[in-house]
Amino acid sequence: MDRWKNKWYGKAAEQNYADAQNSLGYCYWSGQGVAKDYPEAAKWYRQAADQNDATAQANLAVCYHEGQGVPKDEVEAYAWHNLAVRTSEEAAKHRDALAETLSPKQVAEGKKRTEELRAQIEAKRKRDGK
Repeated sequence: MDRWKNKWYGKAAEQNYADAQNSLGYCYWSGQGVAKDYPEAAKWYRQAADQNDATAQANLAVCYHEGQGVPKDEVEAYAWHNLAVRTSEEAAKHRDALAETLSPKQVAEGKKRTEELRAQIEAKRKRDGK
């Protein structure tokens, strides 16, 4: 991916297009056309994830799991993977593998956090008229 494409991803991302936000996040995550910048990647993933983009939710979960761009938080990673499972078998595999490393209390916290995130996303969707 070259800088020209990143320019257009950036313009679309700033216009609140979730696909472009996720793609721009990936550019920062991987260093394609821009310097690697994990906090910037996580920022763009979060903006797309907040619009209920399942791919961005799974990508954000990886950020939390690895502690790159955001503080390492496996409960938060579980919650974001849990949101992404509706369209991604891969996210389900990651969530289930992560659940095996968590205590029952952490899994319960992750499920509660999933519902909190789902409610926030739905409220934002209604507020934005989508």
